Formats: sequence, structure tokens, C-alpha cells
Amino acid sequence: MKRVVALAALAALAPVLVIARPVAAAPVVYDTYGLTALAGGVRTSGDVGASGGLVTLDTGSASVSAQLDSGPSSAVLASPYDPGTLFRTVAGQVNDKAGQAVLSVPEAEAAYPGKPSGDLETVPTNGPPASVGAGSATARASATKASGAVVGQAFDLAGLVTSEASTSQVELMADGVSSTGTARTAVGRVGVAGVLELRNVVARASVSAVGNVHTPTATLTIGGASVGGQEVAITDQGVVAVGMPVVPSSTLQQATDAANSALSAAGIAVSVTGTHLAHTARDAVADTGGVRIDLTTPDLPAGVAGNRLQILVGSVVLTAADTVKVPVPTLVLPSSPEVVAGQPPVTTTTIIPGTPGSAGDPTVQGPVTAAPGTLTSSYVIAGHHLGGTAALAAFGVWQFLTLGSVSLYAYVDRRRRQQLAAT
Repeated sequence: MKRVVALAALAALAPVLVIARPVAAAPVVYDTYGLTALAGGVRTSGDVGASGGLVTLDTGSASVSAQLDSGPSSAVLASPYDPGTLFRTVAGQVNDKAGQAVLSVPEAEAAYPGKPSGDLETVPTNGPPASVGAGSATARASATKASGAVVGQAFDLAGLVTSEASTSQVELMADGVSSTGTARTAVGRVGVAGVLELRNVVARASVSAVGNVHTPTATLTIGGASVGGQEVAITDQGVVAVGMPVVPSSTLQQATDAANSALSAAGIAVSVTGTHLAHTARDAVADTGGVRIDLTTPDLPAGVAGNRLQILVGSVVLTAADTVKVPVPTLVLPSSPEVVAGQPPVTTTTIIPGTPGSAGDPTVQGPVTAAPGTLTSSYVIAGHHLGGTAALAAFGVWQFLTLGSVSLYAYVDRRRRQQLAAT
């Protein structure tokens, strides 16, 4: 009997379990969004004086910049060798005056809307204070994607900074619900003032946004470095000698001191700028940092200025930001009463005896009102229509199961007690 009671209780809950279904959360849709990326193999800024005439430079190799937003719009610039602001300004002035492109900036450009793609193949050029080797670049832009890739074979800045085999790639994608950005740059070799050498510097970064979750990543690796032939590691504490000392019978500490002395004599300071990661529910930043090299040489006689350069090797910066679309509330007007198919609308007719325009006959009974037609009640449960009789019967079964089960259980328990008392 106890099993019967338990089964009856479960049967009473069955309609509730069938009707109740979990409601899936609506996906987060962005009202506005924007992604940016900047990747560069080698970036230089400062003044070249004693080594090639006083020239202010902000040049670099294997640079790609890109942006993508909800406009929708996108733009990409990819350059094997970035000549810097000075050359761009001069080229713009010369071209404007000539009315045509006399000087060209070596870069592939793409933009949406307007120019979906751009490609570039460069040839070696020489000219103080910079010389560059061959290279290539591609740029692609659309409403939902922006990408660029570049290869620079060689770059030489006044004999002070040389680099070989620089590459960079950037890709940004977004669809209004999620967005991703990835970038990578790699430099095969960098030499500074014939003293410091870096090898296989690789920087990688990414940002992703899905709904309210924004995730940044960034890494920077240095394959190898040397100072005057001595292998070193560039750490947060500075330059430290590693491997075998180049001077026989010397210790690694002595090799470290010798390496730092050689750097100081050449006017070189080297350090690693740390990675920077930050994110909230609405934005993210991924910055790999890079290897920073400061080169300073003294002024020469006769007022010739020295060299003051800052070099950044292997740098990637990605950003992502967005705002959530707020749904516009819709005004719901009250609907007219539902009419069951097959039945006419309910109407009420009032009949007043007598001739129109004359007083009514007092001996005749008052106004007669026709009774409205009966509208059959119906209910919709879990998508099924039930008539009023069926609903009433279901309610009666429900009441019997919920209220009668208590009495049934009490009856069974009383019989059990009587049997125990009899034994």
C-alpha cells in the first residue's frame, strides 16, 4: 500500500514535470565593437647624428597595423620597411605638389569599404641613413575580417642597427557576437653597434571576446643573445652570462661583468619590457612588451651631435572593446477576445414592443433581452487544448490524489498497528 501511495504522488507531479522546461539564456549581442593590432619586428626612434648626419627617425622593419570595427569598417597597412613619419610627410608634400605619386611609401594597403586588398613586392634600396633589402607584403580587408602579412629580408640603420629575416602577421575577425585577434612577429637576427646580438626573437599575442568573457594572451621569447661573443641571457635583473665563458679560467660572474662593461663602453643599455595583460567584461589588452635597447654615443668635436636611439625588438599589441546591445522594449496592446472556431461572436439584442415614435403599450411586458450564446471554455496545457469538462475531471483527479492519499496512508498505518497489537 505504501508503494501505491508513492506512485500516486509521483503521478500527480508528472504534468508539472512535463510542462516545466528550462529556458536557454539569450546570447549577448554587441551594439558596437572594435579591434586593433600593431606588430613590428624592429622599431627605432631617436636621432642619428655622428653616424649619418643629424636625422630624426621613427623607422622599423616588418610592421603591420590593422583595425576592425562595427561600422562596419576595416583597414590594414603592411610594410617590409617603415620609413617613418619624416619620409611620409616629405612624400605627401612632393606628391601633392606634383599632382602624382612621385615618391611612394613601401607598403601594402587595404580598406573596407573601398579597397579590399593590396600587395607589394620591394627591391633593395640604399640611401643614408637607412638601407633595406627585398621584401613583400599583403593586406586584406572586409566587413568582418582584416589581415596582413609582411616579410623584410634586411634592414640597416647607419651601421648602428642591423636586422635580418623579419616577419609579422595579423588577423582580426568579428561577427557581432564574438571577436578574435591574433598577431605574431619574429626576427631572425638583430645586431647593435657590433657589440650586442639577438637571435630568434618571437612575440605572440591574442585577444578573444565571447559575450562578456574577454581573454588576452601574450608571450615573448628570445632564442639567444651574445655580447662580444659571450653568450648571455637578458632577464629582469639585466644581462647575465650563460654557457661557457669565452675567456679561459674565468667564472660566469666574471663573464657577466665583462659583458656589462662592454655594453656600457658602447653606450648600450638592454632590458626586457614585461608583458601586459588586462581585461574586463567589455574590453581586453594584450601587450607582449619586447627587448628594449637604448644606444647613446657622446657628441663629437666641432659640435657634431652623437647618436641617441631607442630600439624595440619583437613587439605586438592587441586591443578589443565592445558595448552590449540593449533590446528595445515593444509595446504589447491588449488583444480582442478569442473566438472559438465555428461559433459566432456573442451579441445581446434588446426588443422594445410598440410602434417606433410612439409610447409603448403599458399592458405589454417590459423589454425582453435575448440570452447570449454559451461559449464553451477551453484551456491550453503544454500545447494541448482541453475542454472545460476534461479540465474539471483532471482537477478532480488531482484533488483525489493529493487529499485522498493522506487518508489512504492513515488507513494502511492503522491496519498495520492492529495487526501488530493482535500478535
